[in-house]
Amino acid sequence: MDLNLCAYHDSFLLKSTKISSKCRACYKNYHGNKQGYKCDFCDFYVHAECMNINIPSRHKHPLQLRPCDMNFSCCLCDTRFSKKNFYQCSRCSFRICIPCARKPLTIHRYKTHEHTLHQILMKISFTCDACGLCSTGYPYICHQCCFIIHRSCIFLPRVICINHHDHRISHVFSLGLGKFICGVCDEPVNVDCGAYSCLTCSSVFHSKCATDPMFWDEKELEGIPEEEESKPLEVIDQNLIIHFNHEHNLMKLSVSSLRHGEVILPHEEVRTQLVSMCDVLQFLSH
Repeated sequence: MDLNLCAYHDSFLLKSTKISSKCRACYKNYHGNKQGYKCDFCDFYVHAECMNINIPSRHKHPLQLRPCDMNFSCCLCDTRFSKKNFYQCSRCSFRICIPCARKPLTIHRYKTHEHTLHQILMKISFTCDACGLCSTGYPYICHQCCFIIHRSCIFLPRVICINHHDHRISHVFSLGLGKFICGVCDEPVNVDCGAYSCLTCSSVFHSKCATDPMFWDEKELEGIPEEEESKPLEVIDQNLIIHFNHEHNLMKLSVSSLRHGEVILPHEEVRTQLVSMCDVLQFLSH
């Protein structure tokens, strides 16, 4: 590489040595004299042949080892290079972290999908089956079925709570027939792609909206017993109730006591007998 800088002391050059140690690029430790580079201020060491490498299974051009740089991240896993060396293509902008350059790029039967997923090492445009977003990148695909997904979406939580909804919501890969609007951003939700759905009511949320840190506390609730659900209406006494979706107490009124212009739709006979009116904001619940 152009600048043989230590990953942890980027102002100091690595020095040539034949004293072998565990290589930070290939993780191998050769015993005996082997050309490499080391840092005088820490135990960082890299083999000479690991400085510039060819890995056809990862990239078609030669790769050069580069010092850490917080401005860049791995093209395959999005890991920031703030404190780690990485490989960069000598001809294009492709960058890859050392683990992604060495480890198998497969995920075996993770809870998101029943088959093994393989990462595509060509940058393509695609629509993610887990979140419905169209993007350009290096997705994972299934060789056994028609399935494509962002790497980050593989690890989406199955069951969560968000501050925009009163019930738990679960990730599903298809919503079925119908038209749905996201409960966070009020935009349409693609029914053929993954989203979060409430099993208690009909609310639906985009995967990205539901897992935004502004709305989700980043806690996975799958397998955690659910507390008893609060009832929509809590009866205090014969004249007073509390509604889960309204901040004030409600008074029971008969339909005949409503003033002119206040309309209640009589869906069924019993429900037309009593309505609830907010004593502060004239909120109606029927």
